[in-house]
Amino acid sequence: MRFVTCLGPDGVEEPAVLSADGTAVTPLRWLGLPCDTLTEAIPQLTPAVRAGLALALSVLTLAASVVMTLYTGEKTVLLVCYILIGVSLVSTAPFFNSMVMAYHLRGVNVNYGLGRGTGSATYALVALVLGDVLERRAPTVILPVLLIMLAVQIAAVWSFRYPLPAAAEMERSAPSQVLGVLGLLRRYPGFTVLLVGCALLQGGHNACNTYMIHIVAKVGEGEGMMGVLLALSAIVELPAMSLFPRMRRHLSLRALLRICAAGFVLKDLLFLLAGPPVLLYAAALLQFFEFGIFLPATVYYVAEHLDSANQGKGQGLIHVCSNGLGPAAVTAVGGRLIDGWGVNVFLVFAAACAAAGLLVVITATSRHFEREDSKG
Repeated sequence: MRFVTCLGPDGVEEPAVLSADGTAVTPLRWLGLPCDTLTEAIPQLTPAVRAGLALALSVLTLAASVVMTLYTGEKTVLLVCYILIGVSLVSTAPFFNSMVMAYHLRGVNVNYGLGRGTGSATYALVALVLGDVLERRAPTVILPVLLIMLAVQIAAVWSFRYPLPAAAEMERSAPSQVLGVLGLLRRYPGFTVLLVGCALLQGGHNACNTYMIHIVAKVGEGEGMMGVLLALSAIVELPAMSLFPRMRRHLSLRALLRICAAGFVLKDLLFLLAGPPVLLYAAALLQFFEFGIFLPATVYYVAEHLDSANQGKGQGLIHVCSNGLGPAAVTAVGGRLIDGWGVNVFLVFAAACAAAGLLVVITATSRHFEREDSKG
């Protein structure tokens, strides 16, 4: 058994525990699901409280990273630290998403896409540099980079002091009912179907990122090209997310979700067909239409289709399915397929998941389900 670092939720480098044959035996996304569900089930948390909880998770991640840096030779310590880091990374994002949407729903003009795209651009720079460095240095060089990034994140969250505007009179006089998870899924059937589509689309996407080293190896390349591809994919997210508010003014969320779902399918097909490296670069550029639109579109979908009392839970469920259930299942199956039949069979499976996800998203965004959700 060995420890590695792979691409996790939202482009974050996530630790995983792999067996000798490369199969993920302890996917940390599964371990993050209870934490995601519990934290987002707490109703009506203010942005300040959510920021405090995100800060606490960031400090926990930093502490585990420091311990891991000091005890690189202790496998038990490394395992515990990997679990803490993985769970914390998976569970932090919904807090930030629901904080942003709380201000959005109170009329504050927040460009969520620009903020999230800046994160992607930062990741692109780090991935590009580390992809080159890791060809000559041990993987432990990632640890000091992680420590620096976490310190910056903690400082940014700690400095957040923007007050939340008062609620509208109608919202104060007729507050929405806080629902449990099952109650929320029953009230919004279209949202429930969309969760399945998110799991399928993001499952293949995250699995391809996790096994990117195998994908580039089939065209005769290594870690250097993998770093370039991940950096290119991340950097094109910045213009996509920055332009999302403008695209939103001209296109409906239905159209944007369907466009990005088709982008997932096309990207997986390019990975499958890649013989010359140029097709891998083309696939990386499709990140603009794929994840670059998917992330803000799903966040805004929850904000605009679910009632205000259940926003946090809705963001949490999107995150659990997109970055937990789907990726964990597809990555686990994908590892077995690569070990048994090769990377091309895995890519056929990933493309099939994306195609199924496209059909599910088309169904979830149909006018029938929009009418059903509006009754909630």
